[in-house]
Amino acid sequence: MLSYCSDEEENMYYGALEAGGTKMVCAIGDENKNIIDRISIPTDTPDQSVPVLIDYFKKHNISSLGIGTFGPANVNQNSPSYGTILKSPKKAWEGFNFYKTFSEALKRLVVVDTDVNAAAWGEFLFGALKGLHSGMYLTIGTGIGGGVIADGHLIHGMMHPETGHILIPRRDGDDTPCSCRFHQNCAEGLAAGPMLERRTGMKGKDIPADSPVWDLEAYYIAEALVNYTMCYSVERIGPARIHTRKVAAAMAITAGTKIPETLSAILAIGALVAAASLTIWMILERAVSSPTLTASQVRTPD
Repeated sequence: MLSYCSDEEENMYYGALEAGGTKMVCAIGDENKNIIDRISIPTDTPDQSVPVLIDYFKKHNISSLGIGTFGPANVNQNSPSYGTILKSPKKAWEGFNFYKTFSEALKRLVVVDTDVNAAAWGEFLFGALKGLHSGMYLTIGTGIGGGVIADGHLIHGMMHPETGHILIPRRDGDDTPCSCRFHQNCAEGLAAGPMLERRTGMKGKDIPADSPVWDLEAYYIAEALVNYTMCYSVERIGPARIHTRKVAAAMAITAGTKIPETLSAILAIGALVAAASLTIWMILERAVSSPTLTASQVRTPD
């Protein structure tokens, strides 16, 4: 079993890894929640990316590591395959076990959750969801994902919410093939970045603000938000990334809130997500500080 650094040590450093669809963000934080170092590398194959990540954390001699990964992933700490990427649009990563790989390489405590759960927990403790009993963190980028807080706890359930793969009806006249390889009409397949590129031939950041594609984008995001609101009954939905004010306005109207208030929440989240690794590191905060999850309850390598 592994142990934390002793209280007598001058500094205690924690590692953070946001394993995203297009890039891996690593950071080192101290016990005061200050980010003291950060790097970002492209998300290639495990053989290409993982050695670089391991070397980075070894160099900083961290005491423990929090990993927030793209999904779907097994985040059940009682499962023998805890930390494993399941059947995924990122085929090269299917079957890769973050927990086993990093705990064996670093010989440190490792905690794994989804990237959006980690971000939701960070926002709940310090950001746009602070002071609420429930809320949802939503990200729209390479895929669509969401972390949900209910009565002060993250929702895991059987696995974890797959908010990007809820099925929504297509708008009349939209016959562009869905970008999801599993479904023909899920939120991610109709509204995430790859579908925008399929519709326009451009990356989302390059599409003009007055393009008609944003009306369709807002329509599908609004449909998804109605479903999230009805199912989870959250007090606030905070997206990590939005494409235009028009999309933000559609979100605000759907959620039944005033547009300026919702946009303020969006901007607050954007400022925090600029340091994405901070929210990911909050997995570790949850593991070592939460009264409902003590260090002794977190899985460690034998």
